[in-house]
Amino acid sequence: MKTRLFNKGLCIIFYVLCLFPQITFAESSPFAVKVTSLKDRVPAGDLIPVVVAITIAHNHRVYKDQVKVESGEPSRYAVTSTELPAGKIKYDQFLEKEVENYEGQIEVKSFVQVPRDTPAGLHDIKLKVRYQGCSDKICFLPKVEEFFIPVQVESADWGVSASQTGDKTSQPVSKSEPILKPEKKAEAGSFQKTIESKGIFVS
Repeated sequence: MKTRLFNKGLCIIFYVLCLFPQITFAESSPFAVKVTSLKDRVPAGDLIPVVVAITIAHNHRVYKDQVKVESGEPSRYAVTSTELPAGKIKYDQFLEKEVENYEGQIEVKSFVQVPRDTPAGLHDIKLKVRYQGCSDKICFLPKVEEFFIPVQVESADWGVSASQTGDKTSQPVSKSEPILKPEKKAEAGSFQKTIESKGIFVS
């Protein structure tokens, strides 16, 4: 009898331990990021328009000034510009001042420069998306996610005929799942230090 109760207790503990990581993951991941290239073919030396969509859970927000799109390979590809949409200005209890936040879902448009000497062929362009968000009770550590965008690079001469006929229909790269790398913790800047001193941080 005691053995049966003991085994039953072990099963319950095992079930809880298996369930707990899923609960923790769901609670600690209120933000979802998706990166889509608006061009699947570009001539060498051209710009690739990229859309970064961030979905934010209810009762959560992302700081506008913490959203950044960067090249994962700066020596090969450069992010020339990033267009951030307007956010909502609200009083932040952690920073104790008004800041611009994002809620719901937003789209950020960036442009990636392909060098003119890039050889023709299929290339995986690595991008990094940085952001930080909070709920009404806690703030999350700054997060970095990496994505690989497949793009067919043509010779520079191909761009002449393509520009005469117009851009091709956009094709999202969501068909291939983004490859996420282990999260890298950024060095604490003045913004992060202020948040740490005012609120509760979770990873």
